Amino acid sequence: MSGTAYRLSVRPTSYTQPFADDAAVYALEPVLLHADGVSSHVVVARPPHGVQVTDVLPCSAEGEVVWQPINGSQYGRLSDAQVLRCLGYEVVANEHA
Repeated sequence: MSGTAYRLSVRPTSYTQPFADDAAVYALEPVLLHADGVSSHVVVARPPHGVQVTDVLPCSAEGEVVWQPINGSQYGRLSDAQVLRCLGYEVVANEHA
């Protein structure tokens, strides 16, 4: 692993797509470099209608999604820990102080 993902207590929001109830916001250390830029926070979410994808979306510290999925919905319907591990992050359940 190259980094740590801290699960935050904020609820993710988006104006373009609804999230399933298990969507979560993570703070990343170090930041994630991707095709659209740099992200210090991401939402890991699955669409609410059983679609077999898990998205990783850049977001603000408040959980507001700001770009399209980083991973192009390519991971299938996996857990947050599995998807973030694919990106090089180990999940820590507690909010970072």
